[in-house]
Amino acid sequence: MRNIWLAMVLVGATTLACNAATGGGTAVAEDTTSDAQLADSGTDAVTATDADTNDAAPDAFSVPWTEFRLTTGGFCPTDCSQAWVVSPDGAVAMKKSGVTSNGQLNAADLSTLHATLDTPGFLAKMKDGFTCDPPPTDIGYAFSYALSGVKYDQDVTGCQISGGLDNALVHGLTKLLMAY
Repeated sequence: MRNIWLAMVLVGATTLACNAATGGGTAVAEDTTSDAQLADSGTDAVTATDADTNDAAPDAFSVPWTEFRLTTGGFCPTDCSQAWVVSPDGAVAMKKSGVTSNGQLNAADLSTLHATLDTPGFLAKMKDGFTCDPPPTDIGYAFSYALSGVKYDQDVTGCQISGGLDNALVHGLTKLLMAY
């Protein structure tokens, strides 16, 4: 229960600001390929600016998220990219160093994830950006958050590696998923 409260406080208490490194969130038409394939939909998805999608954006109070994705990568001699794709029921499709697998979040982790992702504050951060310090250029961390046909992508590298007001929130979500 304490983790749920902490996640809600972190989302509600942090200041919303546009991540200077990303210039704000990007809304993308939802990728309909199988999450288990962990295909990068960024190359074939139709991208629009937030201003273009404000009228079509889902209401965070009435439309639950349909997918949350964490991807990491960097420059290394072997395939060091990783991805975790979680559905609202806690099913997790993972890809680590080229090897795919599936898992299931335990009840406590699923509850913590919902306490964070189900909030209007988290949706606002995915639309407008997280408050992060400048990121390094040789590694990357990104969140993707899908709601009823609209997907928001944010580079959170600066929060994960360098710091910033949303550092604890980003660290909490990445630590939770990377345990699987």
